[in-house]
Amino acid sequence: MSIVFDNVFKVISEFGDEEKEDFELCKKAIILRVIVRKDNLSSYVSAIMQNYIDFNYPYDDTMEFLNSLNYDDYKKMIRDIDFTNYSVLSVKSENKQQKNA
Repeated sequence: MSIVFDNVFKVISEFGDEEKEDFELCKKAIILRVIVRKDNLSSYVSAIMQNYIDFNYPYDDTMEFLNSLNYDDYKKMIRDIDFTNYSVLSVKSENKQQKNA
């Protein structure tokens, strides 16, 4: 495996309660953004379109859903990510070869 994947696996395996504060801050920021965008039609429609484009989910995020998010579920989801099927892409620089020519 590459160094990048080794680092990713290390971060996931050591994922703990230190990140809980970050999770709670992000959750509060998202909830605030949802509350504020209700006053702006274009922001409201844009969020629904983004959900549809990214996740094939043509609905707005509800406050009920956002309030139901919790750190333990988030931690479990991160730990359950399956990396058994991945690809490594290597890009060869043409500049090195041109300098040597």
